[in-house]
Parts: sequence; structure tokens; C-alpha cells
Amino acid sequence: MGRAAAARKLASAAAFGGGGLSVLGACLYGVLRGEAALARRVIGNADDPRFPDSTGWYGRGRPGPAIKVALLGDSSAAGYGVERIVETPGAFFASGLAAEADRRVHLRTYAKVGAQSSDLAGQIDLALPNDPDLAVILIGTNDVTHRVRPSQSVRYLAESVRRLLDADVLVLVGTCPDLGTVILDISKPAQPRFLGRTTDTQGSAHSTAITPNGKVLIETHETSGGRPSFWDISKPSRPKLLSVFKPPRKLLEAARRTGAGGFGLGVHDPKIIGSRAYFSWYSLGVIVADISDPRHPKFLTRFLPPSSRDPEKGFCPLGKTRCTFNWGVYPTQRYVVASDMVGGLWVFRPPS
Repeated sequence: MGRAAAARKLASAAAFGGGGLSVLGACLYGVLRGEAALARRVIGNADDPRFPDSTGWYGRGRPGPAIKVALLGDSSAAGYGVERIVETPGAFFASGLAAEADRRVHLRTYAKVGAQSSDLAGQIDLALPNDPDLAVILIGTNDVTHRVRPSQSVRYLAESVRRLLDADVLVLVGTCPDLGTVILDISKPAQPRFLGRTTDTQGSAHSTAITPNGKVLIETHETSGGRPSFWDISKPSRPKLLSVFKPPRKLLEAARRTGAGGFGLGVHDPKIIGSRAYFSWYSLGVIVADISDPRHPKFLTRFLPPSSRDPEKGFCPLGKTRCTFNWGVYPTQRYVVASDMVGGLWVFRPPS
């Protein structure tokens, strides 16, 4: 096996890992929010000195052959919003790859802030002469902010991936959450195969959970008033929408009276234990639902941490100094842990 082939094999094993069926949800949330807030403006490019360039060598002291990585995409790849190189997505990825593969890694960044999927072709033109072993693509935010049709974005992305694969370059893709939840067959990690994706009109797909039988996927949408959607994935190539769960109106009205609105009334993460789903729901706390019939999920109860003072003044509604902002939930058979971004960790017993 030649040096290039060995590097590609190591990159494949380190970057893709093992498993059978994989579900990709959202990408770099904090960076995406920063870019989406700029709406349709193109705010610069990765060559701007305000943005640290992650191009360079990683894995000092580790042996060769070096794995050559091309980083392509938009600001989620370029590192818009960070101040130091070590904080960029490229540095995080290259450092992790070097540690996992125990090889030196050379990463070169071609990503441009403001890039759309249609711009990938030009980035690939620059990358291929350097003979990369692996291409990492983070793209999609500007397609959404510029209202590019999803089918058109998918076409540009598919053409880019095909071109890289034809050049014997491994490809790892992270897309914008508004493209839904992408289902892949990763039984061959070096050649992940697209099976299907969800198409919920809420957009901003954030997190997923799959029922124990592997047939139903719950997808949450981190957007203004986002709701969990339930999908039949027994045929992964054609996910079928079963239902959208809505919390009781009285809970939403009570949250609004505290000043909550928009994003704070939306769901964050889903977790499943048996026939119950636990949702971290920001201003609504933790909501528990009976999902034994995924076509008709039923509200069971909720746990609402008491409002707490927001020392950072970054989570509570405008003009409020105290609130509840429940970010995460982790259920077990005996206890449930809820993490509130202003109030800390709370432990409660699940309903009997």
C-alpha cells in the first residue's frame, strides 16, 4: 500500500468510525446562528485578517504519512465568530483526526464566509491540485438565508461530492439543519451511502431520537415555537411524517405571561425511555409524553424548574432578570436530570 493509500485508509477509519445506520442532525449551532442573523449579507471571506486561518500542520511529533485534509464550505467551516485558531472548526477536526489516527495532519482551508453550495465547485478547483486525502464540507446556511431551493442545494452538493469521490478523495459532509435529518447507511464507513431525509416545513432540524424498535424517529426543531415531529423510518429512503406534538395550550399561555416568546417557546432536545419521550423545552421546562402511539403522542406531565436569576443577562426575555431556560434532559428509569442554563442541574423522579 502506497503512502497516499495508507493516509486515505487512516483518514477513513478515524473520521467516519463504525456502525450501521447513522442520523445526522444539526451542524455547528453557535456559528450558524451568527451567520443566519446576518440574513442575506455576505460578510467577508476566510482571507479577512479578522478570521483566524486554521490552515497548517497538526499532530506534532506523530509519524507519517501525513493525512491531507481540505476544508470546504461557508463560515461554519471558516470559523466566523471565533478569535483564536484553536477555536476554529478546522483546528478542532484536524487535532482530533491526528489523535485518532496517530498521524500528522495537514489541513488547508478553502472555506469562504458567505459561500453557498454553488460556490463549492470553485473551492474544489483550488483543492484538488494539492491531492487531499479527505475533504470536509460544511455548507448550507447561506442557501437558506438566500432562499435557494433545497433541491438545488442538494444538486450542487451532490455534484461536489461526486467530483471529489471521482478524484479518490474521501468526503465528510455537514449540512445546514434546514435540510432536515439526513439518514445514511454507514455499514461501510469509508463509503457512507445516502438513504433519505426528512422534509419538515418547520426547518431548523436540531436533534433526533429513535425509538427502541428503530422504526420511529423524533426530530426537534430549534426555532421560534418549534415542535417535535414524529417520522416513520421503517423505509429509510422515504421517511413518512406521522405527527407533530404540541404541548398543552395552558402551558404555552403561562410561559407567555412570564415574557417568554419565539425561540424560548420552542423545543430543544428529545430523549426516549421505553414508551416515553422527554423533551427539554426551554421556557416550558421538561415535558414528558406517552409515545406508545407515535401517530398520537400524549402529554403526560412536565417538570418546571423554578425561575432563577440570569447572571449573564443573555437568556431571559428582555426586561426580565429571572427565568427558566431548560436546555437539556437525561432520563433513566429511576431519575431524570434536567439542565437549566440559568438555574443549574435539577433531578426529579419520572412519573409512575
